[in-house]
Amino acid sequence: MIGVRLLGPVEIDVDGRTIDAGPPQRRLVLAALAAHPGRPVTVETLIDRVWDTAPDGARRTLHVQVAHIRRMLRQADPAQADDVLRRRSGGYVLDLAPDHVDTGRWHQLLNRSREPDRTDADRGRVLGEALELWRGEPLAGLSGEWAARTREALRQQYLQSVVDWADAVLRSGVPGPVVTRLTEVAGEYPLAEPVAAMLVRALHAAGRSAEALVHYEAVRRRLSEELGTDPGLELRELHRTVLRGEPVTAAVGTGRLDRPVPMQLPADLPVFVGRQEELAALEMTAAAERGAVAISVVTGPGGIGKTSLALHWAHRNRARFPDGQLFVNLRGFDPSGQPVTPQTAMRGFLDALGIPAASIPADADARTGLYRSLTNDRRMLVVLDNARDTEQVTALLPGSGSCVVVVTSRHTLTGLVTGHGARVLPLDVLTDAQSRRLLAVRIGPDRVTAEPAAADGMVSACGGLPLAVAIAAARAEINPRLALAVVATELADTTTRLTTLDEGTGLRAVLSSSYDALSDAEARLLALLSLVPAADFGLAASAALADFPVPRLAALLRSLERQSLLKQHTAGRWQMHDLIHLYATEQADRRLTGPERREALRRWVGFFVAAAYAAGHQIVPNRLVPGFDPPDLAVAPAFTDEKAALTWLVAEQTNLIAAQQLAAAEGWHPAVWRLAADTVPLHKRRGTAEDEVAMWRAALEAARIAGHRPAHMTAQRLLGVALAWAGQHDLAIEHIQRALAAAEYAGDVPAQARTHRVLQYVLGEHGDAAAAAEHTRRAIELFGPDESSPRRADLLNDLGGHLTRLGRYEEAREHLQSALALARPDDAYSRATMIDNLARLEQATGRYEAATGLYRQAVDLYRSVGHDLFEAQSLEGLGEALLALDRTEEARTCWGQALDLYRLYHRLVEAAEISRRLDTVTAGTMASTTRCDGPG
Repeated sequence: MIGVRLLGPVEIDVDGRTIDAGPPQRRLVLAALAAHPGRPVTVETLIDRVWDTAPDGARRTLHVQVAHIRRMLRQADPAQADDVLRRRSGGYVLDLAPDHVDTGRWHQLLNRSREPDRTDADRGRVLGEALELWRGEPLAGLSGEWAARTREALRQQYLQSVVDWADAVLRSGVPGPVVTRLTEVAGEYPLAEPVAAMLVRALHAAGRSAEALVHYEAVRRRLSEELGTDPGLELRELHRTVLRGEPVTAAVGTGRLDRPVPMQLPADLPVFVGRQEELAALEMTAAAERGAVAISVVTGPGGIGKTSLALHWAHRNRARFPDGQLFVNLRGFDPSGQPVTPQTAMRGFLDALGIPAASIPADADARTGLYRSLTNDRRMLVVLDNARDTEQVTALLPGSGSCVVVVTSRHTLTGLVTGHGARVLPLDVLTDAQSRRLLAVRIGPDRVTAEPAAADGMVSACGGLPLAVAIAAARAEINPRLALAVVATELADTTTRLTTLDEGTGLRAVLSSSYDALSDAEARLLALLSLVPAADFGLAASAALADFPVPRLAALLRSLERQSLLKQHTAGRWQMHDLIHLYATEQADRRLTGPERREALRRWVGFFVAAAYAAGHQIVPNRLVPGFDPPDLAVAPAFTDEKAALTWLVAEQTNLIAAQQLAAAEGWHPAVWRLAADTVPLHKRRGTAEDEVAMWRAALEAARIAGHRPAHMTAQRLLGVALAWAGQHDLAIEHIQRALAAAEYAGDVPAQARTHRVLQYVLGEHGDAAAAAEHTRRAIELFGPDESSPRRADLLNDLGGHLTRLGRYEEAREHLQSALALARPDDAYSRATMIDNLARLEQATGRYEAATGLYRQAVDLYRSVGHDLFEAQSLEGLGEALLALDRTEEARTCWGQALDLYRLYHRLVEAAEISRRLDTVTAGTMASTTRCDGPG
């Protein structure tokens, strides 16, 4: 059985026998084929991998080397050789099963180790088997850009796998072998911080804490001397843990020591040509020693390749940013005219950095402060793509000089230069030679060589614009029998140039040629997609827009992608370059009638209305919004569970807002308020309070215009709830009181009850316990004695809490006990809130022993359902009750646990208050081992 080894010197394996693969160039050809076993590799790709700059006769030399490899294989195993290496149209295929190449076997084992049901011991065994495949440096002794890139990618995978293996083995309680292997790997890669951190952890776990500290210091010194930087946040936190003598119970990068490492970069381009000076300029800015954040602004006209340059540089330098890479498309020049706001982008960054929705501050300045705290002293890259102006960028700048920012824009953004020391990197068009090379890489050098004049004509027509070259190349690429002269002639028609773009780019000619080559269905779909104000296009929404079955729509999208008119930026989601969008909009104006356009947009909005309703009801079953009729669900996708529904809502968040805005502009009023109602679960889980307020304002206005009194009343009330959640309590109370007045005027008793219930909650949060208690009583009265037990229980619980704050303890006790009696036994969250309120009542009346028992029950219940922040609040109260009993050590332990939870969720105000209390309590010791997680 023939196999190939790449994880070390390149070798051929035949039934366990090692066969010398020959001189370096032959080994490189074999490696280039073996990197994709079973898949054809074109001659052009092989030439690019073997030679950085192909010499004359490269094709002939390649064929000679392939013949030598085939001869070696025939000598080693005559029965298989002719079947293993075969000629395919335009290239060769090394027809081996993936596990007959050691890199294929390596990836199979890595995938097996990630299977969710594996134990730590089993995961460690599988990863150990994978690591045994390594025989040294991959592709050892081979030179060239492709070999270097492949080697570096494999090396990064190897280091991560060593860390994952060590984590699994340590969790199994066997630190010995981990220390031995990590010591060897750390010696080979002394600047690899994840390896260093895992070795520190392993030494500490093995009782060799002094050695752990020595190793940390050696790494710190080396980073300072060789890179001019300090260890990352993870390694520094681990160092402090060892200094305190505390156990490390979570792996680096996991558990509560974790700071998520965002990796948001879109995929790098498969083809990148030229721009070496610009790449070097980005490198120089990033490497310069400075106290402030390093900012590069890549500028140039649309289609010039700004995003491609930024992403290519970012991917080449990912290893320099071990704490993560953030990316956002700010859509500053989107034809829809809807740039991404800085605060929307900020929320996305905070989410990627691991901040739960409930912990994202409502105040914009507070969000910016939290973002800069999280990025402080972390080596991170932030790519801000398609920025319109300086204001859009400023709030998204990290505050630490450890970070690097790359901005792309059609404008120079002078404010970043003068105010933040940014360096501007203007991009010019590609030279003819670079454009020709890009064309050759895309369609194959043979076709360019066969029709040099036509190729030159294509290059000239594209005006050095990479986007134009890519589209023209795609036109020829998907039609291999089409003569380049035909394409060049089409592009030479100067009457079709896109006059709204920079003169001389030739983009209109390119787009016209590509558009004319589309089928009727493809052309119609591209025109329809240009109508919607979408950030990107999902499959189901696009199918509704075009009124096509999903399978047919998917095939059309893939075809447009092959022609470089769309880009699939993530699985199942496509984007259109804004210049292509502009051209497609012109075509929509020509080929679609007014009724066709309006009906397509109505289908698109209708899809989002139905899908949001289905998703919202999957997350909160049986959720009814009085006054709003349910939509037609015929086009709604089926969501299997809550996670699938929330994932869809998050992916479509921007488009849901755009759909509501479109519905409002078109006068489709029920869609406006329906979208506001059914995105509430999304906003509550993602911390998007401003978006929720905006959507409810739109719903309120739509209901007013439509004269729909029930919808207006509901929107008024729920706008108040959204405002309260956004921290605007005075305005919230004003809107809810208007809703109450409208319900009373209409004589709508159920609406009155619901509004009193909302108002009592907001007033309670605002600190007006007396008014809150009165509205709670009124809600209970209006709902009536037959009201369902869970809702009545919740209202009685709220009333008990308000009365406790008013000092009316006996009344409060009666209501809280009644609430607990009505609560469902399986509703752990509601029971926890009631027991916590009872604990606060006992504490307020000086019955501290009873309070501690109740607080412990609340902690257990909150913990059982994963409500960490409420658990922290109960722990905080428990600490106060214990301190009142002079059980200081236990109090400090509970406050310490609460502090950990507040810090985990970045609740900085609460964390500061707990820290202050801990500092003021001098009795006792921090070393208490008492736990606060059960009845005591």
